[in-house]
Amino acid sequence: LAPLVADAQEAIAVGQAALIANDSPLEALDHLRTVQARLRATLEPLREATPASRPTPGEDRS
Repeated sequence: LAPLVADAQEAIAVGQAALIANDSPLEALDHLRTVQARLRATLEPLREATPASRPTPGEDRS
């Protein structure tokens, strides 16, 4: 997951830099959507394999 998280952080940083420089953040947004899809594809099998470990809405896991 580390490479995907790093990729997402990079896309966020590029988008923030574009906003600061008054440039269009659309390319960074597209990149972030691609990373989000890859993260979902990676995590979905893990979510399906361990449904009992998923918190219910409103459940506090602390």
